[in-house]
Amino acid sequence: MHGLSITCEVVSGDEGGWVFVWSLVTRRPTAVFRAHEKAVIKVQWFNSGGRIITHGRDNKLYIFQLGQELTTKIPTKNDTGEQWLKPLMVHSQDVNALNFCAFSMYDDTLIAVPGTLSSETVDVYELGAGNQLRRPLKAIKPPEETSKTGIVMALVVTKDRLAVGYESGTIVIFEWDSSGSFHVIASHKPHSQAALSLALHKNLLVSSAADQYLVKYDISTGKLLDSLGTGHTGLQSAAIRSDGKILAVVGWDNMVRVFQLSNFKPLAVFKTTSQPGSTTISFSPINNPNNENNSQALQSKIEQIKKSKIMASHWLAVGGKDGRIGLFELY
Repeated sequence: MHGLSITCEVVSGDEGGWVFVWSLVTRRPTAVFRAHEKAVIKVQWFNSGGRIITHGRDNKLYIFQLGQELTTKIPTKNDTGEQWLKPLMVHSQDVNALNFCAFSMYDDTLIAVPGTLSSETVDVYELGAGNQLRRPLKAIKPPEETSKTGIVMALVVTKDRLAVGYESGTIVIFEWDSSGSFHVIASHKPHSQAALSLALHKNLLVSSAADQYLVKYDISTGKLLDSLGTGHTGLQSAAIRSDGKILAVVGWDNMVRVFQLSNFKPLAVFKTTSQPGSTTISFSPINNPNNENNSQALQSKIEQIKKSKIMASHWLAVGGKDGRIGLFELY
């Protein structure tokens, strides 16, 4: 699930392989198609919202170009998607999805995924001209002297850093370059159980895990900066707002916990849905609601008012296994 407030839309994927583009103005889908034969692990906008990248449990990574008119009907359990229109697929890549770890994308060009041949390693791809993917880094793994880490559970990639969270609770930060060389600049084991999520804002990296801890690092130096015991295990997914002020975490208990990023000061706690199984969390970017480019496509004054209000709000979206997306407005 990923939000894009420029067009007031959210894109989400479900366990049936379907992808939905939702309008925050009408609360209805504007596009529906089946991208994967199995569950969608992650879906994300990129290229300023003109494209969608999807990662499925069918071991496929797809890049779709939006633009054509697609079906807006909600599928039933019997729909296979074969007769439904799909957006133009500009790239398809075989990837590893055996360990439920989703891809990480940086600057619309770099994509990190679990290693194709081993779930304990990481591959990094670069999207170049002609929508071709090259693989500057292959089978990245910690040095042999590092204790057994288990499989890769969470990833964050930047232009020269790669942070990896492992099944053992170990967090390793690599420095790398486009020539294919890499080395470890830091290895920490702040978690007693599997790492579940990594979130990044500039140089600040936060990890959450199946244990109760939130841990903050400087990804440029690898230094561990702070740690917070929340008193609640199963911190499934973490997200940092684009202004770098707020961190939100959703747990197995369906509770969202909001913190000030700078010092982990608790700000809010609230429940998402009545059914267990909240799986992902995402902030909308902070935007200027008076941006003229964002209102050119509006067709009515009422729609313009609604859209301006949405863009002026600080939305937090939470997705659950019950098929619902909860929208919450934060300060």
